[in-house]
Formats: sequence, C-alpha cells, structure tokens
Amino acid sequence: MLGLIALWVKGDEISLVRVGEAWRYCPGTNEPSAPIAAWRTLGFDDSSWREGRPGFSTTTYSATGEATFWSQPITSPLARSFYLRRKFTVSNPQAVKWLVLRLDYTHGFVAYLNGQEIVRRGLDNDPVSCSDYANYHFSAAAEEFDVSSFSGLLTAGENVLAIQVHTAVTNPPGYTSSLRLVPELLANFQRGPFVANASTNSMQVIWQTPVAADSAVDFGTNDVMEAGVSDPALTSQPPPAKPEACKL
Repeated sequence: MLGLIALWVKGDEISLVRVGEAWRYCPGTNEPSAPIAAWRTLGFDDSSWREGRPGFSTTTYSATGEATFWSQPITSPLARSFYLRRKFTVSNPQAVKWLVLRLDYTHGFVAYLNGQEIVRRGLDNDPVSCSDYANYHFSAAAEEFDVSSFSGLLTAGENVLAIQVHTAVTNPPGYTSSLRLVPELLANFQRGPFVANASTNSMQVIWQTPVAADSAVDFGTNDVMEAGVSDPALTSQPPPAKPEACKL
C-alpha cells in the first residue's frame, strides 16, 4: 500500500488565510479611519474592533448558518458596509507563485493586501465611502479571483488582508441590510492537492491551479520518492490519472 505521496506543481500549497480563522471587523456607520485609507494598512490599530470567525452575515434566516452574525439596529440608520482585517504571516514570499482570493459575498466588496487594492466587485467609486451602495449580487457559490499579479506585495513576516463589503440599494425599506462574506486567501493552488480513490495499490492526486502549468507527482513508500509521473502539457486542472499510473 502506498505509504507516502509528495507532489509538485510549480509551488507548494500555502493557506495564508483560512476559513474559520478570527478576523477583526467593524460596522460602516462611519468611516473606519482618518485618513480614509489608514484602516487597510498593516500598522493600523484594530484592537477596538470586534472579533469573529467567517462566514459573516447580517441575516439570521440564512440556510448556511454563518459563524458570526452581524447584528443591526432595529431603527435607522443601518450600516451599508462592514470593514474587516485579518493579519497573517508569510515565511517566504518567494515561494508564492500564484495567489488566489476565494470569496462568497453579498453584494459588493473591495479587497486590499497590505494597503493596496487587489480586486473589487460591484463598487465603482474611488475611494469607496462607507455609505456607498453596491450593485446587486446574491451569494450562491464561492468565486475565485486570481490576484497573482499582486503577490509582490507580500513581505516576509506579518501581512494584512483587508476587505470592505457593502449591501445593495435593492433591499426593501425597513429591512435589515443584506450582507454576507466568507473569505479565504490561498497561495499556489485553487483546490487541493488532495488524495482520492485510494486502494491497496493505487490512488489519485487531484488539484486545480489558477493558470495553466505542467504537472508532476513524485511518490513512494518512504521519503526517498523512488517513482514519479509527469506531464509537460499546460493545464490548470489535469484529468484524473489512470490508476495504473500511480501504482508501485
């Protein structure tokens, strides 16, 4: 039986910000900092902000049952936005070949890495005010954004991912504003790598990358890794390997 598997696809998987890790957040009833961009930076003091774990939601009827409920006042004004920060550590920025931000969100957002914007959806103003409405977008499944072009913003040691999420103007008057966010930041892989269909003499290794790349899997019964398979064809999601390809 295969005892150990090692794999290489231009870089090892690094989970920089995982679902379930604690974030700092505050409601956007006012701008979170002065100047307006200060809250996005690593040095900003967020110790007075609340703490919670994703997913986040302002609705109690969500079938997904998010971990943190953002309560809103019964009377106006309702917060049209929430601001979030998550610090994380990178030991070797040069090891990050690809960078993927995975979000499930309602309705619009702007994301920043170490103070610089890396991606936005549903918001056009610059800068975006705490009271700005986003275009309507109801969460259904997580979207994956390739932000590899911003990997150079990463520094050795502590970094910060900051996100502001905004509701849409389509909410009926008097109803709690609809907001939802489930964030995750990954390096080098969008999904996987993971092992599937294992038997006594074979198993599959499955992954997905944000851009096309060549593929290689080294495997063995110990750390020598005496066998391997590779494919020079560029693809972001290799087809499942034939079981015979991974036999010892």
